[in-house]
Amino acid sequence: MKPGKTTVSDYLNNWLADYAGRNLSPQTVEGYEHIIKHYIIPKLGNHVLVHLKPEHLQHFYSTELNAGLIAQTIRHHHMVIHKAPDSAVEWGLVIRNVADAVKPPRAQRVEMQKWNEDEINLFLEAAKATPYYELFYLAFYRYAAVRIISPALA
Repeated sequence: MKPGKTTVSDYLNNWLADYAGRNLSPQTVEGYEHIIKHYIIPKLGNHVLVHLKPEHLQHFYSTELNAGLIAQTIRHHHMVIHKAPDSAVEWGLVIRNVADAVKPPRAQRVEMQKWNEDEINLFLEAAKATPYYELFYLAFYRYAAVRIISPALA
């Protein structure tokens, strides 16, 4: 690879084959490959690796948020974007990892929504036509029993 001409796409494909495939678990490689091929390369792949700047990554994260991805997903993308250039630094292709200068969006805590009794009954009524009705009924019954017996456990 020629540092001044290698695109982000070329680098990431080589990184997956030469580093990730040999040093990471198959499940991790599969997840990284999905993120790289479906998200990173389509948006950042044409940039020359040595010309990639923090503002490119920040714009990428903003675009993903605006497209409806949640912050936690973008944090996973950032993890890949941060991991891969570490090898580029070690291999002398870039001087620094640009991902060090960018913070992914903070994951938002979502308050859990609880169903009321009417919503539970409506759900169970719809579930009667499925083979899972008994399982759902048991789960709701157990939850209700725990709440009555020991509210601290619920």
